[in-house]
Order: sequence, then C-alpha cells, then structure tokens
Amino acid sequence: MREAVREAHGARHALVLVGALGSLALCAYLTGDRGQAAALADEALRTARSADVTGHFVAVAAHLCRAGLLLEDARALEAGESLARGEAAMAACAFGGEPHQRALARAVRAALPRAAGDDAAPSGEFDGVAGAPALSGLLARLRTLGVVPAGVPEPPPRIRDLSPGERRILRALCGPLTLREIADELHVSRNTVKSQVRAVFKKLDAHSRSGAVARARERGVLQPGPASGTRYEASCRRA
Repeated sequence: MREAVREAHGARHALVLVGALGSLALCAYLTGDRGQAAALADEALRTARSADVTGHFVAVAAHLCRAGLLLEDARALEAGESLARGEAAMAACAFGGEPHQRALARAVRAALPRAAGDDAAPSGEFDGVAGAPALSGLLARLRTLGVVPAGVPEPPPRIRDLSPGERRILRALCGPLTLREIADELHVSRNTVKSQVRAVFKKLDAHSRSGAVARARERGVLQPGPASGTRYEASCRRA
C-alpha cells in the first residue's frame, strides 16, 4: 500500500491514492496506532474532496476509519456522519463493498447508540460476520474496543496460502505415488518434494499425508486435477 501511495502521488492518480491511503489508515486503526490512522484518513479524505470522489468506493476505508476513531472519542454524531458517507459509497458499488468493510460498518453502526449514551440499546449480532475468515484480526480488535458483542464467535483459523508448487504436491498426495515417484513425475529432486511436503504439513497444521489431505478437503483447498495423462495427473484426480 505504501508503494501504491508513492506511485499514485507520482502519477497524480487520485483514485488509487485515496484507496491506498484509506487502506493504510484502516490498518493503522486496527493495530491501535490512532495518530497514524487519523493522519492517513485525513489525507485520504482531503485528496478525495479535491478530486470530488468522496462518494466513490475508494474512499470507503477512510470514511470507516474516521468513523471508528470518532466513535472511540464518544463523538457519536460525527461518527454517524462519517459512517453514513462510507455506507453510501459502499452502496454505490456493484458488489456492495469489501467483506471486512461491511463488517466494520455494521460493528460501528451497532455501537453508535451506546456511544450516544443509550445504554439500553441492543447490540445485536451481524449476519455472516462469524463465517468470514478474513475477519479474525478485525473481530479481535473490535472486541477490545467493546464494539463487537461477546456472542459473536471467532471465525475458524484461516489456512495460510499454499504456493503453486505446494498445491501441486498436495494434489499428488491424494494418490498412491511415493515421494520419490512424485519427484520423478514432476522432474524435481526428492529433497524438493520433501521440503514442499513439510511446508504443506505446516501450513495445514497436519502431521501426516492423510491428515493433510483431509484438512485440505475440509477447507476447500483441494481442486480437481487434470482428467488424464501422466501418473501424477491420475493421482491428482483423487483430489
């Protein structure tokens, strides 16, 4: 994002600049750096105003970041105004905004009555929030602020991304080929295969070949392999 900010400044590309600054602001906010978050959000919104794009989806992150900061300061009316701008920009998107942005908007919206002094206001729960893997850190941060209701469970831990080579090895593990045979089929060394298998096990939190395959299937990581061809491809079909 910092590189995007530098490039956008050089190219005078307002949309990219607003989006990158807003994303950096949101990152700073969620990691507790209020000063940096406020400075970046303000810069993003100044740029958005000068380019007349405050209602564009690229400004959503900056609006939501500012709403969160104002909410923490118990400035409920101003937080509501910033939130409304962010929600309007999200509503203008064909896809309705990014999942983490929608979740944060709902969380801030739910907390507004309490910030305004309405202690009896129900907090409610957020449809679909618990199932979004990308929200684990966001939910943890919002819980520390007292924004997310305690009844919203933690999402399941997200499997770290596998590299293309690791996915190729994972598919091969579904079949009967030994590691040496997999290496021969892929024209790589056995040590390379062993290293990739260890990486797959670590990322899937597995301790065996069958355990890695089972866990990958549970999380939808495995994709069907080619329909025909080599022994490797025949092994992949078992995915």
